[in-house]
Amino acid sequence: MFYAEMIEKYSEKFNPSKADTIAEILRAYPKLIAYKQKVIEGESRSFVRMFSNAV
Repeated sequence: MFYAEMIEKYSEKFNPSKADTIAEILRAYPKLIAYKQKVIEGESRSFVRMFSNAV
C-alpha cells in the first residue's frame, strides 16, 4: 500500500485533514516502535521458557 493511499484512508475514516493525519502518525510512531520491541522481547522470553525444559 502506498503511503498516500494509507493517509487518504485514515483521513476518510477519522475525518481529520491530511496534515493532521500525518502529524498523528508521526506522534504515534515512537509508541508503536516501543510496543513492537516489548512484544518481541515477550515472545523471546516465551520461546526460551517453552524450550528450556527440553535441554
